[in-house]
Amino acid sequence: MGMKNRVRVGLTLVTLLLITNLAPRYAVATQPAAILPAAPFDLTLLGQIGGPSYTVKVAGPYAYLGAGFRLQILDISTPGTPVLLGQTPLLPDIVRSLQVIGGLVYVALGESGLYIYDASNPRAPQLLGIYNSTGFALGVSVVGSLAYLADYSSLQIVDVSNLLAPTLLSLYATPSAAQNVVVSGGLAYLSESTCTFLGCSGVMEIVDVSNPFSPQMRSRYTTPFPSNLREIQISGNLAYLADGDIGLQIVDVTNPAAPQLRGTYDTPGFASGLSISGTLAYVADGRAGLQLIDVANPITPSLLGFFNTQRSASSVVVSGRVAYVTDHTSGLQLLNVTNPPAPQLLGAYTIPGYAYGVTARAQLVYVAAGYSGLQVMDVHDLNAPRPFGAYNTPAIARSVVVSGSFAYVADDTSGLHIIDVSNAPAITLRGAIDTPGSAQDVALSGTLAFVADGYGGGLQVIDVNRPMFPARIGSFDTPGDAESIRLLDNLAYLADGVSGLTIVDIRNPAAPTGIGAADTPGYAFGLALTRSVSGPPTATVTTTLAYIADGTGGLRIFDVSDPTTPTLLGAYTQTQDAHHVEVVGTVAYLADATTGVQVLDVSNPAAPIWLSTLDTPSYARGLHLLGNLLYVADGEGGLLSAYASDVPIAPQRLRLPLVPYRLQVIPFPP
Repeated sequence: MGMKNRVRVGLTLVTLLLITNLAPRYAVATQPAAILPAAPFDLTLLGQIGGPSYTVKVAGPYAYLGAGFRLQILDISTPGTPVLLGQTPLLPDIVRSLQVIGGLVYVALGESGLYIYDASNPRAPQLLGIYNSTGFALGVSVVGSLAYLADYSSLQIVDVSNLLAPTLLSLYATPSAAQNVVVSGGLAYLSESTCTFLGCSGVMEIVDVSNPFSPQMRSRYTTPFPSNLREIQISGNLAYLADGDIGLQIVDVTNPAAPQLRGTYDTPGFASGLSISGTLAYVADGRAGLQLIDVANPITPSLLGFFNTQRSASSVVVSGRVAYVTDHTSGLQLLNVTNPPAPQLLGAYTIPGYAYGVTARAQLVYVAAGYSGLQVMDVHDLNAPRPFGAYNTPAIARSVVVSGSFAYVADDTSGLHIIDVSNAPAITLRGAIDTPGSAQDVALSGTLAFVADGYGGGLQVIDVNRPMFPARIGSFDTPGDAESIRLLDNLAYLADGVSGLTIVDIRNPAAPTGIGAADTPGYAFGLALTRSVSGPPTATVTTTLAYIADGTGGLRIFDVSDPTTPTLLGAYTQTQDAHHVEVVGTVAYLADATTGVQVLDVSNPAAPIWLSTLDTPSYARGLHLLGNLLYVADGEGGLLSAYASDVPIAPQRLRLPLVPYRLQVIPFPP
C-alpha cells in the first residue's frame, strides 16, 4: 500500500473521560517546527524504522541493507558496532534485492520495479532513475550498462547507460516464477520455482543473453521435489543452488545446455541464500541460521560449522573474514568466520522486522516484534527512530505493556514474559510463565496480570508480585479466542474473536465469572473503553462504552453501562480489516490493516463519521497515543511515528494500567 496524501478536516470536540489505554504523563519529544501548526485532525508521518530484511551487500566500509521499505547504509568499519549512516525515504515497496557497483545501488523493489540510487554520499543517497517493470521485481544483477531483472514472470534486460532514464531492451517470458538472477559469461542463471497444490519444485533456467535484444533459453534444470530455488551463485564451472528444503545443490554447468548434478548437502533448515568464498559455501538456512559447508570436493560437500542466528537467516554475503547475515525479522548480524567450525558473533544491527504491538513511555517506544521479541526504540529524534535495546523472547511477541521497571510481554505459545527494562539498553529476563493457550495480550492491575490467552486459554490470571516467580491463580474459559483485554471496575472486557465481546467479573481473581457477552459480525481483535458523566451534580448519569475493532465487521460501539446486557449503539463499516482502536475524547483512532489508520468522530456513537486517514506502508495492526504522538505497529512497515493534531485532553485520569496494542501474526517465508 503506497503512501497517499493525507486528508485534513476539522470538528468541534465534546470531551469525554478516557478510561482505557492511559499512559502516565511523561515528557514528550519535541515536535519538529516544520509540522506546526497542523490542520485539525491531521496525521503527519514523522519517522519509521523496521521491516523484513531480505538482502545485504557490502562494499568497502559500508553495508547496504534492505530494511523493509527502505535502503539503509551502515558504517561497518568496526564490525562489532555497525552504525546507520543514511537511508532512503520510505519506498513504495519492500526491498527485495540489491546490487552495488561503485557508488550506485540498484534496488529490486517488487511491483515498483527497479530504483537506481547514487550513494556516493552514504549519508544522503539520492534517487537517480526508476524503471517500472511489468511484473514483480525480486532480483537484480548488473553487468556493464545492463541491468537484468528477475521480474517473477519474466527476465527483463534494461539499458541503464542513462541512469536517469532506464530503458527496456528485451523481455524473456519465463515458464515459472523467476525469483533471482545472476549473470556470468554472457549467460543469465535464473532461480525459478514451479508450484502446484502439492508443493513446489525449483528450476534453474539458463538463458543466453550475449545478444541482449534477443535472449535465448539454453536449458532448464529441475531440482528434486519438494524444493524452492531461491538463489544461485556461479564459481568457475559450478553453479551453487540455495534450494529451500533440499538445501545446497552443486551443479556442473560446463555445458550450459546440459547441466549435471555434482553434489548435494541437505541442510537442516530452509536454504534461501548463499555466498561462495574459496572452498566454502555459506548458506543462509532459515531457522537453522548460517551453515558453513566445505565444497572443496563438490561431489561430497560436508558441514564445517554453523551459527544459530536470532530467528531466520534469509541472505548472506562474505567479505574478508566477516559474514553479513540478514536475519529476516531482526535486521543484520555480523559474524567472524575466521575459524569456520566455530563462527563468532561480532555485532548486530537490530530492527523490528514485523511490528505486532507497541506502547510508549517518555522517549522510548517498546515494540512487540514477533519473532524478534521485545525491541526498544529511542525516539528522541522523531524523524529517525533508532534501536536502543532488545530481548529475544522464545516465541512470538504479540503485545507489551510497561509498568515500573518491567515490560510484560504476551509471547504467544511461550506465555507471559517479565523483562527488566530499567537499565536499557541492557535488557534482561526477570521471570516467565507458560499459559495453556496462546498469549495474545496482557493488562495489569496491581500485582496481577490478566492475559488474553487465545486458542483455548481464555482469560488467565497471573500473580506477578514476585516477578521472578509468576504464578497462575485463576482462569476463565471464554467462548471464543481471546485476542485483547481491557480492565475497568473489577471487570475484564475481552475481544473474543468469533464470539465478539465477552465481559468477566474478576472481583475474585481466583474464580473469574462471565457476566455478559455480545456477538459481532466479524472477528473481534481489539477494544477500547470510555466513560462519560452527564447531568446535574445531584442526578449524574454515567455511560460506559466499548469500542470493538471487529475485523471485516469494522468498528462496533456498545453501551456496557450495564455489563450484563451490552447494547449495540452504532457501527462504522467503511473499513477493510479493523484490528485495534484507541479513543480519546470523541475521536477514535482505528488501525485498519490495508487502509492504514482511520480517524473517526464518535461524538454520536450511533453514527460515527470519518475524519481523516493516515495511509501506512504496510498493514496497520496496532497503535498507541502518547500526548500528540501516534505510534503505529505497521506489520512489515515496522514502527511508525506520527504527529496527531487536535488530540483532546481527558479532564481526569484514573488509576488504570497502561495497555498496549498488539497485532495478529502475519506468516512469512521460512
